[in-house]
Amino acid sequence: MAGSKTKLSRKPAKLTNEEREKLLRASQPTDEPHDPDQAWFWTEEWQKGEREADEDIRAGRIESFDTMEEFLATLDDDED
Repeated sequence: MAGSKTKLSRKPAKLTNEEREKLLRASQPTDEPHDPDQAWFWTEEWQKGEREADEDIRAGRIESFDTMEEFLATLDDDED
């Protein structure tokens, strides 16, 4: 079906205590060294942008497109 979107369930996941603890640990800042090739991601400037993007998503300030053509058309519209 062209152009159809899949509905996703919003039910909370049933996690074990161990899985919950792993997720919590993974979401916390760490002093462990990161891959040097990915050091840019951990800069304060980049992390600030990540936080801003997360806030935009939470606030619904996003757009979704079914095709690349639809996306590119919005870029063309911005040039007007």
